[in-house]
Formats: sequence, C-alpha cells, structure tokens
Amino acid sequence: MSQTSVTTTGGADPSAFDAIIALPFGPFGIRAHDGQVQELVFLPPGTPLHDPRNATAGAAAHALRAWIEDPEQPFPVPLAPCGTPFRRRVWAAIAAIPRGRTATYGKLAADLGSAPRAVGQACGANPFPLIVPCHRVTSADGHVVTGSWSFQFTVPSTDTPGQSAAPTPPPPPLSPRRREPSPRKLS
Repeated sequence: MSQTSVTTTGGADPSAFDAIIALPFGPFGIRAHDGQVQELVFLPPGTPLHDPRNATAGAAAHALRAWIEDPEQPFPVPLAPCGTPFRRRVWAAIAAIPRGRTATYGKLAADLGSAPRAVGQACGANPFPLIVPCHRVTSADGHVVTGSWSFQFTVPSTDTPGQSAAPTPPPPPLSPRRREPSPRKLS
C-alpha cells in the first residue's frame, strides 16, 4: 500500500509522486500505477522536479506537455476509476464543458438535480485537474476555484447569452490554498 504523505512544512512530499514535471504554471505531480494515472496535483512553487519512475508516469508527463502545446490533444493515458457515483457524474459534466467556455456551480447543480455546494465539493475533490477541467467551473460571482488554487477575475461576455470565454488564469499566488493529495490504496 502506498500513501501520499505531507511534510511538516505543509508541502507535498516529492517522493509521493511518480513524476513531478514543470508546466507553465508551476510544478505538477503525477501518481501512476498499473497502467493508470491515479492522481494529478498542482504543487507549490519550488517543489523539486523529478523524472518519471514508471512508463505510465512517463506517458502521462508526455501527454500533459503535448496538451499544454495543443489543448485539442486528447489525453491518451487511462485515468484510474475513483470517486462516488455522484462525483463521477459531476466530473463527467465538467469534462463536457467545451474549451473556451465556463459553467457555474449553480448551473451544473441544476443540470444534475443537486446543490451548488455539492458540485463545488466534487469539483474540489477532482483528482485529475486539467484533464477534468474544473477551472471551467465558476461561482456566480466569477471566482474560479480548482482543487488547489483560487482565482478571481472578470470573465468577458460573448455574443451568445449564457456563454462566456474562460480567460487564462493569472499565475498562482505565492501562498495558495492547497488540497493535499488524498491517500489511496493502490492495490
């Protein structure tokens, strides 16, 4: 059994990840096992990078870098099934939001017959940020809260009512609100 651990300084333990790669917004941790990605995690600035320790982590690192260059690229590495049935429904709804568009927690909740807070909790528990694009979900007042970062910015309106373009978020603050990787049994 492998568990993600946290150092006493509050940062994620780099040894808990099968790869830590540099992406334009900072270090990004990959946990992979048995041919599936188990978890993707935004990490604090300054987290040491390390090369993939297995083929699945290597494939995920390659796919993430390709996606950064061309967001139309599909993510070909299998994601480990996880989450409750409700969370999987929320993540599927989030994945269906087209690139360049956003949806509010309230709209997703109405579509799913749920409450915005429950949708927000499922979004915050998303183990695959970027691949399941929780950054496309906003609060009614324009906040984007991913599992690891919180941003507030103005979303420009478009000619289509109910549709808005999602601007690129600013770089993360130096002291982000972080979601620690969740310990999971990997057998």
